[in-house]
Amino acid sequence: MTRWNWMAAGLLAAGAASAPAQGADLSYEQVPEVVVGKASDSPALYLRGDIGFTVKSEGGDATLKAFDGHGTRRIGFDEVRFGEPIAGSIGVGARINDMLRTDLTAEYFRGTFKGESKVLGACSGEPSGPDGTNCQHSHRADYEGISLMANGYVDLATISGITPYIGAGVGATRLSYGTVKERWTCLPGGQSCTGNALAGETYSGDASWRFTYALMAGASYSLSDNLALDVGYRYSDIAAGKIFDYKGWEAENGATGDKTRDDGLRRHELRAGLRYTFN
Repeated sequence: MTRWNWMAAGLLAAGAASAPAQGADLSYEQVPEVVVGKASDSPALYLRGDIGFTVKSEGGDATLKAFDGHGTRRIGFDEVRFGEPIAGSIGVGARINDMLRTDLTAEYFRGTFKGESKVLGACSGEPSGPDGTNCQHSHRADYEGISLMANGYVDLATISGITPYIGAGVGATRLSYGTVKERWTCLPGGQSCTGNALAGETYSGDASWRFTYALMAGASYSLSDNLALDVGYRYSDIAAGKIFDYKGWEAENGATGDKTRDDGLRRHELRAGLRYTFN
């Protein structure tokens, strides 16, 4: 092979070696940058305020105990009802990126507890009452709650200014019962006795902090660059606790501990509020 042939072969080899590198540079420059949930140097802070209406409150099987001077026995309630309160909450939060945000909220709500139970036996206030007469006793009290929650949300997408989201929260609720009023009534044969309502006790309701978790889903709509309308559904579950203790003649004869406990409070709410984000 002549010297020129060797030079030509060398140029061809050099060109072949440089071609993949040029192709790689070209393909690399053509790949677009994809950023999902890129965090900013400083998360955007926001304030929020919400109003919630509880469409359904569930208290489960609340327990009720009776004391006969020797020991206690569980009676239970035939019917337990928790009122559907209106709630209000405020909070402060931060948007971490395009998808994630988190906030701390404080909520206040109140409602009414009602429990009724029937006990077979002669009514003590009906001397002529036959055995088997139903003795119905009912309890009623107002309650209020303060919840402190830490929440996280995932904003799924934004279409025409509407952003659906899902979220969850965990925290604690201080549930406080007011004065519990007890009422006894004779019900012979299932019919109300006329003019024979027995006087019952009044009890001091209990107050305690209880573990709470919540699940949320909804959508927000941008009213402006800083202000958004938030509408959604929230399910919250408050742990079980005491309603009131023994008192009166039961306590004087040795009854101790909690006379009545609820089985927690599960609330289904529709909520609406505003969220203001600082630039």
